[in-house]
Amino acid sequence: MFLVGLLSAPGLAQEVDTPLDLASIHRKQIAELYEFSSWPKGEPRAGLANDLALPGWTSVDLQAVDGLLTRRFKRTETETEVVSFVVESHVAQSPRAAHQDLLGWLSSLQSPQKRPALRELGPTIGDVGYFSRSGAGPRALAWIAFVRGNVAVRILAFDARQEPDLNLRGIAREIDQALLATATLPRGIKLPLPVVRKLASERDEVVAGERVRLELEITDPHKGTPHLRWMLEGPGRGYVERGKDGELYLYTTAPGPMELKLEVTGSMGTTTRASVGLKVLKD
Repeated sequence: MFLVGLLSAPGLAQEVDTPLDLASIHRKQIAELYEFSSWPKGEPRAGLANDLALPGWTSVDLQAVDGLLTRRFKRTETETEVVSFVVESHVAQSPRAAHQDLLGWLSSLQSPQKRPALRELGPTIGDVGYFSRSGAGPRALAWIAFVRGNVAVRILAFDARQEPDLNLRGIAREIDQALLATATLPRGIKLPLPVVRKLASERDEVVAGERVRLELEITDPHKGTPHLRWMLEGPGRGYVERGKDGELYLYTTAPGPMELKLEVTGSMGTTTRASVGLKVLKD
């Protein structure tokens, strides 16, 4: 009762921090706790391959949302669909920006207790990194997060209780070695991004329930296969799918104007966007 009355008092209302203010304050406190300003900045890298290959493991899917790539891995030698760990990565524009990714992960932890530095586990992985134990066993880890150059990586055990001996550090080491094997970029040089040379629909207007062919031309800077993520905005509705003829089609389901958006993640994790508008007419 006292708290409600206090917060609703007219003279005090403007002094109450907004959620955004509180989040900013918390992030600043975490930055001070981890001595963020002293984190070393490594050489920028070309990125991390979407089809990340880890010996003994098979990637079961790849998701990309706003530049954050998520890969789930299961053991190769067993006939199982059980996921053992998840790898998240973001190829940032600069080492400083990648540091912000790592700081964001640390700020999202429920406990404010400082996590140990990754160097405590042995030979250095990344330019800067941290880890957390899971409590499932004496050597079981819940996650490892690190930055190498301009690439932020987080590896999370899917269920440490089921696999308390999962060698998360060894996995992190393999990923770091993959990063070290990629080309370095001169500081100040922009990352090579995929280029959407053409995104167009065969027609500007289509009746709801019909499909329309999409024309798409993409150049990947590393001559690999990019990952596509389609999004729709507006009253008009539909979905994108590849037809039996191998062509891309927009299948419309509801009338109204729409903007079809495309997020392209290049084969080394860099991202670009494009969009096209069209009108879906009533049946």
